[in-house]
Amino acid sequence: MIILIYITLILAINAKKKFDPISVRPRTFDKHIYCMGCQAIIRETLKEIKQSRSEVLIEDALSRVCEKEFKGYAYISRTVESGCTVFIGGWRDQLSEHLMKRESNESIEDEFCVQYTKACFEINPLEVQEYRKKMYKQKQPVYMDGKYYMPDENGYVDKTRDLVDL
Repeated sequence: MIILIYITLILAINAKKKFDPISVRPRTFDKHIYCMGCQAIIRETLKEIKQSRSEVLIEDALSRVCEKEFKGYAYISRTVESGCTVFIGGWRDQLSEHLMKRESNESIEDEFCVQYTKACFEINPLEVQEYRKKMYKQKQPVYMDGKYYMPDENGYVDKTRDLVDL
């Protein structure tokens, strides 16, 4: 009898627990890159599908989105690609559904990356870029992956071009 009450109590507690999307984000993966991955997926997918809500077009675009060269983001392309791969691995089906049911292209990024998945929850995605812009103005290199690089005036770093010897 006591075991039955205990099992019922455990089931009731578990039933009341809400799904926490933050728990999907890998703890060992940089939260800024994870957020940028979500944003990049949506932006690049929308470039391809435009206003379409076709499941076939959306699925096709999502199947190739992480293979793109990501230009115009705060991180270099390979870094954004890793964020893309990690993010889409946990959210592809839900993203596809959201893209098909989206109200507008303008609001989907915030709705999905901030509100639904919480990938960008309490994150200022421009934080890294702003820091790099500041370092550029101070003519100071930034440390990345064990080396120093000089960001450009927009806060971007190209590891093939911007390596600095100290």
